[in-house]
Amino acid sequence: GRDLPELRRHIHGDSVDFWAVKKLIQRVFPPCKCLEIHGKIRDATESENREKPRICHGHERSIPIQEMVEALDIREEGIETLLCYLELHPENWLELFPPTYSRCRIRCSGGSRQLREAARSCPPLAVFLARERSAGRDPSGSVEFDVVSLSDSMGWESPLVKRDLRRLQWNSQKGGGKSGILVEFLELSFHFRAYGDLDSQELDSVCEFLHGRVVSREKAALRQLRSCFRAFQSVAFPSCHPKPPENEELERSSRLKELIQEYFQRDQPASDEEEDEDEEEKNLGMTQVSEFIPGFGMRMRRRSKGMRIPTFSLRQLKDWEGQIRADIRNFLSAHPDEAFSGRAIARIFHGIGSPRFPAWIYGRDRRFWRRHLPVEFRELSRLATEEILAWK
Repeated sequence: GRDLPELRRHIHGDSVDFWAVKKLIQRVFPPCKCLEIHGKIRDATESENREKPRICHGHERSIPIQEMVEALDIREEGIETLLCYLELHPENWLELFPPTYSRCRIRCSGGSRQLREAARSCPPLAVFLARERSAGRDPSGSVEFDVVSLSDSMGWESPLVKRDLRRLQWNSQKGGGKSGILVEFLELSFHFRAYGDLDSQELDSVCEFLHGRVVSREKAALRQLRSCFRAFQSVAFPSCHPKPPENEELERSSRLKELIQEYFQRDQPASDEEEDEDEEEKNLGMTQVSEFIPGFGMRMRRRSKGMRIPTFSLRQLKDWEGQIRADIRNFLSAHPDEAFSGRAIARIFHGIGSPRFPAWIYGRDRRFWRRHLPVEFRELSRLATEEILAWK
């Protein structure tokens, strides 16, 4: 069972806390002006219809990938998975598109005069320059803007806007070559269409839905890992010497095939036994494979199917919790300038790298890296969060 903590690291590496989910929701569903515009129109027409239908029909949005990876401390594929979960919501809050370059940079060799002349044949550029002038800014020969936001405000689709902007690089006259204007598209971003008129209750429900989906997926992965562990342990031989009889090998091989077939055919919801194990791990705060933590004795408790798995007593758990809290405080004092979350510290103590705290940097300090690998991840994250709040 010593390989269970190592395998669990791959599951906990994709864990997401509620704070990260809420921050993502705030970026995905920023408020729009559809309700404000609709309210003005309704007041002008003196409409008597007081129902509250969905006013906003969705806005084209983009979020820079690298910016969100650093802000949430989640890998790109993890954030995209969260967006896919939102797309699968019964209310269809979001429609996900392939990633796109969201910013446009235009450079004119002829300066601001050439830029103004180019705007006459390019409506998107003309709209951007008009907004800049209304804001009191005088664009020079080089401008940069969010092309997805611009296309949404114009009511156009972003591919059409990009096509018009690319045409600026060529003269529209017959036989014309390059115009001396350089158009570049930068900053790869997540691209989607989302509503902008969600109220606070709807935003809270979306956060709860997304966080619940992530937690249930993590628990399901842990249950599957434990099921595989039990299956292989039930048919494994204590050692390879002496060689077991051939008929016993065939019998255990057939039993393993049946277990594998049952594993893939059964339903995903957890059985009563697995739910009891989840509750036990939550109460103990330790994993069932903590036998290699030094300095503590173990008691053996018989599990189902004749397997013995070591566990901690409550008194030993309290003693070890004090050591964990002390290590967390030492870690915070060693990195006073970093803004850690409980999840980030739990990852470091489990030896899991992340975008903001990569393994090639934090793995050098063996005082903390993989220090508490046997400790249950959620319990370790909770202790780290409490110590961070007390530290501040």
